[in-house]
Amino acid sequence: MAQAARREIEAFAEQSFAVARDEILEAQTKKTNRVVGRVRLSGNSGGYLQALIESKRALIRKLVLAWARVYTDTFTLYGLPTDTELDKKFENFGQQTAAGAIFAIRGQLRLRSMRLRRPEDGGGVPWHIEIERAMESAVKKGLVRLNRQRVELRKRSDFSQRVSKDDPNYELAQRFYLGAWADSHRLVADTLAGQVSFSEWVESCIKTFAQGAETQVAFVNNESIEEKCHELDRAADAFIHLFSEKVRATFKGQAKAVGESAIEHLTRSVRGIAARSKQQLFERALDERRVTKTAAEGGDQQDAEQANARSCSIDKGNLNILRGPGGELKRAVTLEIASRFGGVTRRAIHDAAMKGCLTTEGKRQQRRVLVASLLEYFPPEIMRSDEKRCEAK
Repeated sequence: MAQAARREIEAFAEQSFAVARDEILEAQTKKTNRVVGRVRLSGNSGGYLQALIESKRALIRKLVLAWARVYTDTFTLYGLPTDTELDKKFENFGQQTAAGAIFAIRGQLRLRSMRLRRPEDGGGVPWHIEIERAMESAVKKGLVRLNRQRVELRKRSDFSQRVSKDDPNYELAQRFYLGAWADSHRLVADTLAGQVSFSEWVESCIKTFAQGAETQVAFVNNESIEEKCHELDRAADAFIHLFSEKVRATFKGQAKAVGESAIEHLTRSVRGIAARSKQQLFERALDERRVTKTAAEGGDQQDAEQANARSCSIDKGNLNILRGPGGELKRAVTLEIASRFGGVTRRAIHDAAMKGCLTTEGKRQQRRVLVASLLEYFPPEIMRSDEKRCEAK
C-alpha cells in the first residue's frame, strides 16, 4: 500500500472518529453529572468514587469500540484490509484512553479533598484496576472486529478468483467485481474532495444495489426462479438494514428527519429494483419456454425465430427491455434481448456482430451485445417508424 494512500485513509478515519467521539463525550458528560448529582444528594460520600469509576468505564468502552468501528468501516470503504500496524495503533489508543481516564479521576478526587478538607477518597485502594480491565475488555472486542474485517474482505476479494475462466459466468463476475470497486473508490475520492453531497451518496448506494441485482438476474446456475427471488429479497432486507443502521447512527437530534427521509427513499428504491429484477427473471423464463415450444412444434428453432421475426414484435424498439432494475440503460444485454429490440432473429444479431456492425463481449452463454452499439445499429426513432408501418399493415 502506498504511504500516501495510507495517510489518506487514516486521515479520513480520524475525521469520522472525531465526530463520533464528540457525540460520545457530550452524552457521557451529561450522564456523569446526573449520577454524581444523585450521589451528592443522597449524602453517600463513599459512592462518589464508584460513580466516577463506572462513568469512566462506560466512556472507555464506548470510545474504544467506536474507534474500532470507524476504522474498520473506513478501511472497508477503501476496499483494503486492516493490518497489524492498525492493531498496534488501536491498542495504544486504548491504553492512552485508560490513562487519561485514571488521571482525570485522580484530579477530581484531589480537588474534592481540598474543597472538603478531608482525606482523598480511595487512598491506598487500587481502584484504577477496574478502569484498566474495562479497557482491556473493550480492546479485545475491537481486535476481534478488526480481524473479522480482514477475513470478510479477503473473501470478498476472492469472489472474482473463485469463478473459473471456463465458467460461463466468468465475464459477468469480473464486470461486477471490477465495476463495483471502481464505483466505491470513485465515491471515496469524491467524498474526500468535497464533491459529493449526502443525496448523491444515497443515490450511489442505490446504484450499488442495482448492480448486484442485475448480476443476480444474469447469473447462470442451477437455482430456481423462486430461489433467486428469495435471494433478492434477502439481499434487499440486508442492504436496507445496513444502510438504516449507518444513517441513524450519524443523523441524530435535529438532523434525524433528514436521515429518516433518506432511509425511506432508499427503501422504496431498493424494493422497486428487487421487484423489477424478479419481473425480469420470470420474463426471461417465459421467453425461453416460448422459444422452446415454438421450436418443438415447428421442428426447427431457426425456422421458429424467422417466423417470429416476420411478425411485428411487441418489443421492437422498446427501450425498456434495455434498462436495468434502476431504470438506467444497461451496458450490455443478451443476444435474445438484442433480437427482441431489433425485431430480428438471433442469427441476424450474430451475423451483424461478425461483420463488426455490433460490438459484443464474452463467450458462449455469457455473450453480450453492448447497448451503445445496439442503439447505433437500431436507432429508436427509425424503429418506431417501422413499428407504425407494421401496425398499419
